Amino acid sequence: MKKISMYFLFVCLLLTGCASDKTKQSAENTKNLTVDINKIQLPIEQDCPLGSYFVDGDVVYYSVYMPVGDYEENPDAQFDVSMETEIRSYDTQSATEKLLYKYHAGYQVDANDMGICNDKLYWLDSAGAEDEWYRVAAISPDESDDVEILFASKDISESCTMITPETDGENIYFYAEDDGKISICEYAQGKLKTVQENVYVNSPYEHLSKWKDTYATAFKTDGGYEIVTIDEDGNYSDYETVSDVSELQMNDDYMTYLSDPYNYRNEVNVIRKDDHSVEQIKTDRFFNYGLLGNYLIFNKSDHITAYDLLSGEETELLKAEQDSFEWMFRRGETLCTKNGNEIYVISIE
Repeated sequence: MKKISMYFLFVCLLLTGCASDKTKQSAENTKNLTVDINKIQLPIEQDCPLGSYFVDGDVVYYSVYMPVGDYEENPDAQFDVSMETEIRSYDTQSATEKLLYKYHAGYQVDANDMGICNDKLYWLDSAGAEDEWYRVAAISPDESDDVEILFASKDISESCTMITPETDGENIYFYAEDDGKISICEYAQGKLKTVQENVYVNSPYEHLSKWKDTYATAFKTDGGYEIVTIDEDGNYSDYETVSDVSELQMNDDYMTYLSDPYNYRNEVNVIRKDDHSVEQIKTDRFFNYGLLGNYLIFNKSDHITAYDLLSGEETELLKAEQDSFEWMFRRGETLCTKNGNEIYVISIE
């Protein structure tokens, strides 16, 4: 694979007590796009693991597991009572950390899939009673209100076992698994609705890809899996029938997916939306990937690269000392990953 060097411009943000460095990396391409990498060091002690997180401009929202005791003192406990979960915010401009919410469950609560919707921070947790095990909780970051439960799995159905929330800033949308079947659901203006039933995902933990007012998903057919888009009026567009599909992503120009989700990952399939043509992009083995503008960003565990779909050139963006970059996910027009307690926000200009 042909590779080129990039021009590097290092911009250090000198903030009092704040560890946030933005590195601009420019690549020659027809759109003259720039890849931005913002590194954020959270003020967390090493023995306090970072959980979920969401970056909203200069503010990072995150969950952290705080040690409160010695698990070895009570080895018969049903849960790990040595950790409790806190939800915090960190303003990178003022280097100010704020405690937003603290669980008093007596055990570690996982808070996942954070986002900002209608100016409220939401997340998925599992701290409810048995009949509402999965809950989407929310809190106003600027007020000291108690946590609000927007909806729980039982509000979808009695047998709903998993939801994976995303947001466009105004509504929360997600895949929901109900008795082995997957549906596209949406939470809007305080109400739940089912957008489409019996769609296909490789795993109920996968995140639904929505771009503007259109969903990207797949249906199982006799010939394999049909990749489609569904707009807000319920109109369908058929793009491709494939043997398997996972990690489906979309933007204005492209739809991308993996066709061999279980085995050696070294290729991504790219559908160009204007003419429905399909191209297979091969690279070195990667952990996961993200679609960002006309770039494929590859997380290769110990380094992250950017593949330009316009020029066919791939360039290294980040390098770690060991396999330490964790799962990379897309939020709107940014990609996020973390290495320990350091967060990397990748965007384009």
